[in-house]
Amino acid sequence: MPRISSIEILKRLKQAILPVRTKANLENFQILIIETYEKIGSYLEKILENFHQIFIYSLLSRL
Repeated sequence: MPRISSIEILKRLKQAILPVRTKANLENFQILIIETYEKIGSYLEKILENFHQIFIYSLLSRL
């Protein structure tokens, strides 16, 4: 008799999504990927900087 796997419903946490949509021809595709990664990196740096400021402020406000 075949084995039946158990099915579980898991609640997933919300995750931020940063969609990127663009058009490019194959000649410029590699350059476009590099530029897009750089833009995503700078965006994430700004978010992290803001997160650190909020975190430090919340810690200091508890003192």
